[in-house]
Amino acid sequence: MSSQLKSAAPEKSGAIIRFKNASKSFGDIRAVNDISFSTSKGEIFGIIGRSGAGKSTLVRLVNALEKLSTGEIYVDDVKITSKTTSDDLKQLQKNIGMIFQPFNLFGSRTVFKNVEYPLKLSGVSKDKRRARVVELLDFVELAEKADVYPSKLSGGQKQQVEIARALATNPKILLADEATSALDPETTLDILKLLKRVNDKFKTILYVAIMSVVKLICDKVAVINNGEVVEIGETSGYSKIRTMKLPRILSTYYVLWKVENCRKCGWKF
Repeated sequence: MSSQLKSAAPEKSGAIIRFKNASKSFGDIRAVNDISFSTSKGEIFGIIGRSGAGKSTLVRLVNALEKLSTGEIYVDDVKITSKTTSDDLKQLQKNIGMIFQPFNLFGSRTVFKNVEYPLKLSGVSKDKRRARVVELLDFVELAEKADVYPSKLSGGQKQQVEIARALATNPKILLADEATSALDPETTLDILKLLKRVNDKFKTILYVAIMSVVKLICDKVAVINNGEVVEIGETSGYSKIRTMKLPRILSTYYVLWKVENCRKCGWKF
């Protein structure tokens, strides 16, 4: 590809997201319960757990789509609490991109206009918006679809547009909530490769996904159960093995998580 994403390229060290006794309640339901952990700059951090475990709520706390009940979250050294003002949150959100679980594109706007939208909201000039959108569509390999409407795109192409739009304002952090859950295995692998290229530009990615996807892309994994972190595993010690039991498109290399039995919640992977 002729174009590359431009970023400040921070070093892959130091915490960029830090949860400190973070909790979120909906009435009597404790969706996130006293969670404390951190993610490092430039890593892909995976979050897994059963449906209703609190994964999506946890991610939505980072960009303040959900408000903390108690505790603190530090995002790039900016402190978020239940008392953080709307103006402060707006500044914070400029450094965070979000890839949604269901496709969240504007059906009445072309691919170009969808990717351009956050830049327009940020007050970027027309010429700079155009240059950035062209750069991003080239990066996600959809330059030829600029004038196409979402209804004419495949599921994978829609997700590529979502990723391009999430990158529009050049955020430091990407949040992905089951970004490949609606895709077939081959398309899933294509999107994971794209996310890895994004990560190679030193973007930190907090990724909610199923275990088989997390194994393929993440540097570190946290298991969430009943709103609590019950296990965190490093991937530096994982072994890559060839397996013939997976679909062909996923069977070349499969990353095997060394924590094979999550004792605290009784899972076997």
